[in-house]
Amino acid sequence: VCRLRFNYVHHNRSGNNIKSRCERNEIYYNWLEGAEYYELEMIGPEESGTGRRCDSDVVGNVIFGYGGYVIRMGSDGHSDTNGRYRFVNNTIIAMDPGYGGMMRHGGAIESIELINNIVYASPTTSGTPRLHRSDGSWLHGEIITGSNNWMSSSLSVTQTASGGAAILAASQRGTDPGFVNSSSITSFDPRI
Repeated sequence: VCRLRFNYVHHNRSGNNIKSRCERNEIYYNWLEGAEYYELEMIGPEESGTGRRCDSDVVGNVIFGYGGYVIRMGSDGHSDTNGRYRFVNNTIIAMDPGYGGMMRHGGAIESIELINNIVYASPTTSGTPRLHRSDGSWLHGEIITGSNNWMSSSLSVTQTASGGAAILAASQRGTDPGFVNSSSITSFDPRI
């Protein structure tokens, strides 16, 4: 189990802020910001073909990325997680997701669940950022579900041109989630 609680992990000079290959991730009430690659990466073991299932529970965090994709799941080219990913009560921010989006997965995963999150893409971005990009496969068909999220209206919930769309009940779309300040990276304040 990788259990990370009540931490401020920020401004990594190289790589990811958090990278876990554990069978279970419990990422609770942290502030993750400014990684070179991903703020949070939850992937399978380095040994190929282990068949171990890896699940992740991500609750109550501020996950603040400056560019590209903020979160990666599944695989980085080694073993798949075949896991379930649950995101609850998080604030997920991408300041420049124009060439990416919020989250992506490689390898095989089972599902992604999003409940009561704020998913904010800065309006300064170019292009149409995605909520999720699938570079892998789904164990039982595409499953992205959830409810009661607030998401930037600029986010596409379609995974790829040929993929399906997330099923997010009772979610709201908009341009301003009510942050204290969202005008720049240096003065950004995601409190509501």
